Amino acid sequence: MATTIMEVYIRLGKEDELVQLAAGDDNQYLSDSLVATWYTGESPNPDDLVVVEYTDALIWQAMDYTKPMGYCGGTIGYWSEPSEA
Repeated sequence: MATTIMEVYIRLGKEDELVQLAAGDDNQYLSDSLVATWYTGESPNPDDLVVVEYTDALIWQAMDYTKPMGYCGGTIGYWSEPSEA
């Protein structure tokens, strides 16, 4: 997923900014954009609304009480028992 995200940002012309960010420069907008992309799995390009990743987006780990729509959460009837705390 990281490779795909980096490729998207490079296609957006953000390669130099990514290098500077990795070197320790402060770029809050780019940092926030990277985190949003990593968690949502959505492309940061407003003209190209592509899903970079869906089932492995970090949002599903942060919200472990739910699952991606259309993605089976377990065996048949898994939902009939309360989840472990």
